[in-house]
Amino acid sequence: MPSSPPGPPSTILIVSLLIPASMLGTLTRIGSMDIFTFPGTPLDPPIMWAQIIGCAVFGGALQNKAHFDKIILSSKRSGAISVGAALYTALTTGYCGSVTTFSTWILDIYLAFANFDAIEPGLVQSSGKRFLAGLGQSFVTLLISVASFRLGMKLAEPGEPFHMEWLIRLLPSHLQKAEPDERAPMETSSHIPSSRNGYPPTTPDVNSSAVTQEMDPTSRIWFYTIPVCFGIGLIVMCSLLAALYPPTRSISLALVLSPPGAIMRWYLSRFNGKSSWLTDRFGRRGNSRSKWPYGTFTANMIGVMLVCGTYTALHTAGKGAAPSFYSPITCVVLYSGLEVGLSGALSTISTFVAELYIFSGGLRDRRDAVSYAFISWASGLILCLLLIAAPLASNDHVDRCPAS
Repeated sequence: MPSSPPGPPSTILIVSLLIPASMLGTLTRIGSMDIFTFPGTPLDPPIMWAQIIGCAVFGGALQNKAHFDKIILSSKRSGAISVGAALYTALTTGYCGSVTTFSTWILDIYLAFANFDAIEPGLVQSSGKRFLAGLGQSFVTLLISVASFRLGMKLAEPGEPFHMEWLIRLLPSHLQKAEPDERAPMETSSHIPSSRNGYPPTTPDVNSSAVTQEMDPTSRIWFYTIPVCFGIGLIVMCSLLAALYPPTRSISLALVLSPPGAIMRWYLSRFNGKSSWLTDRFGRRGNSRSKWPYGTFTANMIGVMLVCGTYTALHTAGKGAAPSFYSPITCVVLYSGLEVGLSGALSTISTFVAELYIFSGGLRDRRDAVSYAFISWASGLILCLLLIAAPLASNDHVDRCPAS
């Protein structure tokens, strides 16, 4: 066992792992939407399937948090490094956060309220039906996401197929923990690991004791070089595909811009649970609102603004004027690059749902969870009104990429 507690992984290691994880998450989201896009699909819009996948995986990862603490490597010069912390961040923040998307959910809700997503073109629904459509989009997606998150936690309990204990046993003996971790038991589904401020941690605890492997300086260099080169290589390869191979340009461009969104969201997560100027000035002492996940909220709102901006650019033309159509490349950049790639990875429902689940521990906390969910939902719709409804009030609603 290491003589001193292992330190957190370096920023460069986490960022290098976030790159492939976010790309894989975006690819999962695009693939699941394409698979379930057909007439008579059981869940419409198909983005719900991506929310299910991402929330279920996030729930399983959160339930297995204690086992990520056991994956530790040590260096003869620099001491122990919590590799499991970097892997946990890559899985939850990188993959799950990029599979799920808060911004597209809010946009779909607004389009349902505004009757812009009518099944039959030109069909105008009554105000009551539009209200029910928007309300249905809101509750169905949220309930399915929470249920998937809970299912993921259930399947990761001890004795269940996705409990990581069997995976730890497959590791070499020098990487396995010599004795059970009594600091963070995971015996019941009601126990949810959280950071000190009460929110889903972006990295596991790095003070768990574990048997570690000594790394010489050369191995340590390769340990950092390989993931960094792999991440950079993926970005270069996808960039070349986007520039030189038009058949996959939409997917390649989305993959190129997904890592910046995931990395930005990871940086913003450090503001989760910190007091804001408003709560410091006007909030009551001990008010749980001072512990709100402001980082996740900010990332989701920025994502909504990006989605609304791209939607307005793609569907607005001067009043009574003949619409001018964008070039195919412009359409791909606006939709696939900014909306699907950057905004899709920047905003997330999986972390949002985990925060709601942890928030609802008691009666008062449950009210705070409902308040957080409503404010996030309402703020997103207000941004849609400002960035979509206001421009369309004095312009025509058209499709400037009819062939896309």
